[in-house]
Amino acid sequence: MNIKALARLVRGFKIEVGDIRAQGPPAIILAASGLVLAAGIVRLLNQNAAVLPETLREAKALVDSLRADSAKRLTS
Repeated sequence: MNIKALARLVRGFKIEVGDIRAQGPPAIILAASGLVLAAGIVRLLNQNAAVLPETLREAKALVDSLRADSAKRLTS
């Protein structure tokens, strides 16, 4: 196993997303955690696919009610 080649590969790993920049091992950890998070979200959506439309409808109703509430306040 060539350690120098592996070290060069690790140093060359970069992630830049907007203001977030990572290089080397932190970038590798960030990428791996992103994959684990994405897999967890997909699994959650697959398990709860039957109730997802109702949940989204309720969330939209909640947002609409909060917006309507702030518009109807009395001014002094």
